[in-house]
Amino acid sequence: MTPWEPQEIWPLVAAGLKARPAVLVPFVTRPNEPILDRVSLGLAPASGAVAGLYCLSEPSSVDLDGVVVLQGSGVTLVFVNDVLPKLKQKGINLRVMYVSSPELFDRLPESEKQSIYSEKMAQNAMGITGFT
Repeated sequence: MTPWEPQEIWPLVAAGLKARPAVLVPFVTRPNEPILDRVSLGLAPASGAVAGLYCLSEPSSVDLDGVVVLQGSGVTLVFVNDVLPKLKQKGINLRVMYVSSPELFDRLPESEKQSIYSEKMAQNAMGITGFT
């Protein structure tokens, strides 16, 4: 599990424990990271993390310029705080996804996985990770 900010830690830990794993490995965020106002930033609620992969930021229209898949606290904080506002200002319309736990995502029914991250999305996606 790789929450990108503190609000995702406990929903992810609860979902991980509910899955009854043999080993649970959460890579937690650093203590000095800010708690963000996700609503004012136009970001999905932290509870979305329990799916393992979720849409962090919806595109502003159906004319999608691409999909960005983020994984890791460092890259996501920089992307959300510095990059995303500039892209929006320039009119670049992205769907921003976040990988919080591939294992939790793999446990979902195939139809739910496809509704979250379809083959079409994957074909137009770019990934950014800190290699966590």
